[in-house]
Amino acid sequence: MFLFWILSLALSAKRSSHKGKKKQTFDDNVLYVTEQNMSLAFEDLPAVFLLVQLGSDKDGRFRTKADFIAAASNLGSRCYFAIMDGDRNMKFVRSTNQRDAKSYFFYRYGQLVGRYSGGPTTEEITNFAMSRTGIPFTTFDDYTIAQDFIESNNGAVVLYLEKAGGPLFEKYNQWAEKLRDNTTFGLCPDPDIADELDISEFPSLVLYRHTDHSKAVYADDLNDASLTDITEWINYNKKPKFEPFQINKQSVYHDGKPLLLFFTPVEEEAKKSAISVITNLANSFGNEFKVVSIDAVTGNRFMTEIGFGRYADPAVAILVYSKLGKLTKYLHDEEDPFTEDHIGNFIEMYIQKKLKPNIRSAKLPDENDGPLFEVNALTFNDTVMNTDQSVVVLYYEDWDRLYTEFLPEFTELAETFANNSISKVKFVKFNIAANDLLVGPDPKKTPSVYLFASGLKKKPILYTKKLNKKGVADFIYEELDVKVEL
Repeated sequence: MFLFWILSLALSAKRSSHKGKKKQTFDDNVLYVTEQNMSLAFEDLPAVFLLVQLGSDKDGRFRTKADFIAAASNLGSRCYFAIMDGDRNMKFVRSTNQRDAKSYFFYRYGQLVGRYSGGPTTEEITNFAMSRTGIPFTTFDDYTIAQDFIESNNGAVVLYLEKAGGPLFEKYNQWAEKLRDNTTFGLCPDPDIADELDISEFPSLVLYRHTDHSKAVYADDLNDASLTDITEWINYNKKPKFEPFQINKQSVYHDGKPLLLFFTPVEEEAKKSAISVITNLANSFGNEFKVVSIDAVTGNRFMTEIGFGRYADPAVAILVYSKLGKLTKYLHDEEDPFTEDHIGNFIEMYIQKKLKPNIRSAKLPDENDGPLFEVNALTFNDTVMNTDQSVVVLYYEDWDRLYTEFLPEFTELAETFANNSISKVKFVKFNIAANDLLVGPDPKKTPSVYLFASGLKKKPILYTKKLNKKGVADFIYEELDVKVEL
């Protein structure tokens, strides 16, 4: 009898446990859930918006729960709203890294597809839920709506049909419904609107990318396409073929892949033509290079600094940044056609190590016999680095007023050393606006004076005091123990 009683208790407990996991029933679209029954409650529901609250909401200052329930009444059964007491379900709170007094989560058939971080008002909650549960695509009624939609949604996918309806329309509705949480979908059932958007074939499925101003067209038969085919196509084509050039943050390119940098026109038709060429080249050479672009207005100063003319666009260069940021550059001849074939040949020559880097090196003056010598990018090494003399280098830009004022004093100092037959110190100047910096420091400002001391050429010393003849003379004396009477 005792054994029979034990077995009865076990069976009863098992039935109770199963009963406790029974799916929750409800009459409206508001659920109160716990971390134990949430999965079972959500698994058959196409859309559930979950609010998890920490702390009390009873004093009336916060209307979070009331606004949430009000939004639920606006949507009816198209979306279910669930509420969880976070204080009593801390395992869930910890697993989702909840830090705020309220957090929102969106589920489809029991699977978390995203978090909501917008405002808590009834209107904001309603708008979000409607955007996730209504018709899964926007239909274009006119060109303005279509253009606004495409420009406002990076990675948007649009199906172009001659008219709405039919098997493909139904398939598209299913695809959009399944993928709407990560992709925005549009529908254009009007050939006239499609024509204004440069679409002439029907049906056409097009993905629009903002990053590289391009679009991808699904190449296979849409009627044979599966959800998996469309998902893979979207995921592949959402990634930009090339990226914006980070002109003010070039350190991100140090010691990385060679850059294939394009300077694009700003005029719309010319830009469109250039983008087409760039996209094809990015497809061909994206593994070997990091492909980037910048418009020729924003990047004009940099474009001229590396050796192009002011009006060279569209133009392309290969840039290689060392670990310390030294730049080696290869410029495609701006007189050559900006075509896929010509630029492709230029790139292939680089890959085959048949290109020589472009070096900006200013022409030296005809009379350059000292005592103050002019050096350029090609003579800097021999004149400064590969000599036993200590060398004082004035880095300058010839338009600089401070340079113009200091140059006579610097010249006099060089003459004083020469007149005193102090041959172990040489004075040179280097125009950083007209020459590439191949070795040595990259001055943060001009004019700047550096001392390349004999035996320590790789560690030049920056003069940091006021620029004048006496100050630089004292600096040389302190560093080299060489003194002259001024």
